[in-house]
Amino acid sequence: MTQKSLLHAVAAQIANGYETAEVPMYSEQLRMPDRKVIIKIIENLQKVFFPAYFAGGTVSHVSAETFAEFLLGEIYTDLREQVHLAFSNTIADESELRERTNAVCDRFLCRLPQIQTILMKDVTANFDGDPAAGSKEEVIFSYPGLYAIFVYRVAHELYESGVPLIPRIMSEYAHGATGIDINPGAQIGEYFFIDHGTGIVVGETTVIGDHVKLYQGVTLGALSPRHGHAVTGKRHPTVGDNATIYSGASILGGKTVIGANSVIGGNSFITESIAPNTKASTETPRMIFRVAKPQPGRSAVFFAYAVSRAHKMPMPMLSAAPASTMPMPTRHSTITTAVRICLREAMAPMVRPSPISADTASTSHAPPFICRGRQRSWLRRGRC
Repeated sequence: MTQKSLLHAVAAQIANGYETAEVPMYSEQLRMPDRKVIIKIIENLQKVFFPAYFAGGTVSHVSAETFAEFLLGEIYTDLREQVHLAFSNTIADESELRERTNAVCDRFLCRLPQIQTILMKDVTANFDGDPAAGSKEEVIFSYPGLYAIFVYRVAHELYESGVPLIPRIMSEYAHGATGIDINPGAQIGEYFFIDHGTGIVVGETTVIGDHVKLYQGVTLGALSPRHGHAVTGKRHPTVGDNATIYSGASILGGKTVIGANSVIGGNSFITESIAPNTKASTETPRMIFRVAKPQPGRSAVFFAYAVSRAHKMPMPMLSAAPASTMPMPTRHSTITTAVRICLREAMAPMVRPSPISADTASTSHAPPFICRGRQRSWLRRGRC
């Protein structure tokens, strides 16, 4: 088979796949929004809302009004084209399509001053909520949480107007850039603060009040639906004003309400409502310490440190390993110093725990460090 015949055969199979696909794949009449143009709209809106930070030197050559008017004209033209494409697959009548497109774009343009006001409140919330923030300028320039909120505020307006495809393209672009997944259908109040942000998920029917703080890894999600798209109505939780939800918490279900002024501890799993002014958290896991009994020809090695609930002081976790296989710390290693200080000052007043069987013990596997020079005395007295 020649190369030309091979290409012809494969192309025929691909074309057949277009025809048999469950979604439209290829048609002269079918046109989809352009993702690159939608990203361009986001970038231009960022310049409109924060010109000194993202518009470069353009702002110094013209008045603020002239600058904003020029960019808004470009945004309106691009948006109108993309909204027209998004509606074209569901609205057949050309006059109705044109009228609907114009109405959506006009409404969006009129809402931009309100979005600008809300975003400045979000900037304040992100600065006030993070002691590590050096300035509001730093927040605007570099915080992924604020960027995800900005894109959400824009996408939400188009979602509220019933525009297909474009709001989700915007939110997923921000998701890919920041690791923060906020569905454009969520309803989020003012002064919204996201700290770190990676791994946050906010579902479509989530309702969030004012002055709410979310930390990394928080999920405001739905309980697993057995019937998929047959499930309608509110599927995601409601979070009241002034609530704080710490990292790793999962709050699921449309009937779940987190009351105002509540605090949800890290790694909590919640499927029931929490009353206002409540602090909810999971019980702290019990620490288990294991001490390995040294064998002849093998050295005592420290794998990690944990905190004893009884003594509230560092305790080394031990294991036995051939000395030849373990890296020896340098003489001036800060970790070696920390090991010796810990053993002299912390281990001395403690009672060594009894051995625990391997199948019930939980051990850590941090890089090993050998307590040099006093292994024999440590084995005899229980400390270096």
